[in-house]
Amino acid sequence: FNKKMIDLGVDNLHNQTVTLNMKPKLPDIAGITNYIDITGTFNTSYQWQDPMQQDKSIKDLAKRAGWNNTIRFNTAIRLRAMSDSWFGVMPASPTKRPTTNKLDSTTLGSVVDGIGKSLKTIFLDWEKIDITLNQTNSSLNPGVYGSTGLSNFWTRDLIGGSSLNEYGPSAAYQLGLVEHPHGGFKVRGKNSFPFFYFDTYAGKRPPNGVMQDNFNQNTTFDIKTSRPLWEGAVLDLTWKTTLGFNRNQTVETDANGNPTFTNIIAMESFNRTFFTFPTVFGFNPFNNTIDHVVELYNGRKGAILNSNLDTITKNKQLQRALAESFYEGLEAFSITPGRAGKFLPSFNWGIRWEGLEKWSLWKSLIKRMTVDHAYMSTYQENVNITDRGRAIQNQVVQYGFSPLIGVNATFDDKKLDGTLTATLRWSTTTSYQLNTAARSVISNQNTNEITAQASYLMRGFEFPLFGIKLKNDLEYSFLFTYKANKTGTYDVLDKSSYQGQNKDGRTLTGNTQIIIEPRARYSISNRLTASAFFRYEGTFNEGAAQPGYHTTQVGVDLKINIAGGR
Repeated sequence: FNKKMIDLGVDNLHNQTVTLNMKPKLPDIAGITNYIDITGTFNTSYQWQDPMQQDKSIKDLAKRAGWNNTIRFNTAIRLRAMSDSWFGVMPASPTKRPTTNKLDSTTLGSVVDGIGKSLKTIFLDWEKIDITLNQTNSSLNPGVYGSTGLSNFWTRDLIGGSSLNEYGPSAAYQLGLVEHPHGGFKVRGKNSFPFFYFDTYAGKRPPNGVMQDNFNQNTTFDIKTSRPLWEGAVLDLTWKTTLGFNRNQTVETDANGNPTFTNIIAMESFNRTFFTFPTVFGFNPFNNTIDHVVELYNGRKGAILNSNLDTITKNKQLQRALAESFYEGLEAFSITPGRAGKFLPSFNWGIRWEGLEKWSLWKSLIKRMTVDHAYMSTYQENVNITDRGRAIQNQVVQYGFSPLIGVNATFDDKKLDGTLTATLRWSTTTSYQLNTAARSVISNQNTNEITAQASYLMRGFEFPLFGIKLKNDLEYSFLFTYKANKTGTYDVLDKSSYQGQNKDGRTLTGNTQIIIEPRARYSISNRLTASAFFRYEGTFNEGAAQPGYHTTQVGVDLKINIAGGR
């Protein structure tokens, strides 16, 4: 009771968490609220620390504050059920779900209804659409005024006042809404829609200081949906975009605490699902080829070289023109042009077909059989941002079929007196990469991989030996792998590097790997176990100093378990 009514000591560490859960409800138009669920979460963890510096001139400079927050919105749309209610389609039976709703067009009463039903089948028979937006942010800032900020949060901003520096970081900072400890925002008006905007300000920092701030942000936007194609087959579609941003900057303050930001170094990463398509038998319907990249680049190059710009500026614009041509030339198509089109993801797909064991061709032999196919493609971009501007460091376009075709089969053990399973998988991947350091050179890598596996297991079969019935296990397995890698380059300034015999680029390195491995294992009543294997592994190089190698291994293993005595 000396200086305060209750003295709890001097604060040196303060942690605070604010969580807000939201579930907005849309206007109930045509019953959509029964089929659309929207949920959201806002969570911010704030921390303040005082190392108890005794020197008053740097006491506030030694303090630090930071926050981490997560913002997430998820929308689930049961599109098929909603469209069924619009078209009066009865719900599917709980015991059997039809793949399509077969309605006789004569019962619809008009051709228009028939067209409407067809459009519904094509565009609206998607089971569920999940749309997710997730963002994580963090800010770390040494050098803050005052105390923990608790008073600003509870006694200033909540009652309509403004934060005071002597109380610590502002409430907006504690909520993770601004990146500067004593910053904030104001609502400003404007003449166009939505007629207002938020104007942020940095605020002051402890005087005569040099501090290092860090801000990090990661945003993910993805969409998932699926639908039946025919009996046993399901199509999955995915869209995904990921944006990453990290910035380090030096904060210098004058005697009044006014900050100046210098030595700004930021990295921006961008990754989204992409759509490009390979050339098949010399035909590419979308013209997304290296030839198209060069064509776009040459069109931009001429205008830049004929301009009155200085040499340094021309080189920067030539590099930017190549980066834009690389992206546009390898993209199959874009629904939305401009910057929005670059951000919005394209679709990737996957198809899984079950129930092929019902085919009469092998119905009596195969117990279960599935076929898989998936297309995956991404575009990646890394950008460096400094005081001198923004520059793309590297770009990567990757696409492939993983698998192009995959088959899994389990055979009828009653027919074969044992369990036989077999898997066949063929995958292919292609990537193109453009680095600023390589200037006009685009690198390319192709990978083809085929894997075949089979295993057969027979358990507990008996045969007599010297009047004794012995229980035996027999197991066979087989593995075959073929993998071919090829790395090449294209020089957009040299036609011979991407035309004629070099249409797949000039080969730098290439290698082919082959593995063949059969194995057998035989066990007699857990007393005698014999196994044998053969493994061939070869690597054959192309365009490298070493021609390659191959190894052959043969092994036999025999184990006898003897037990007994008087």
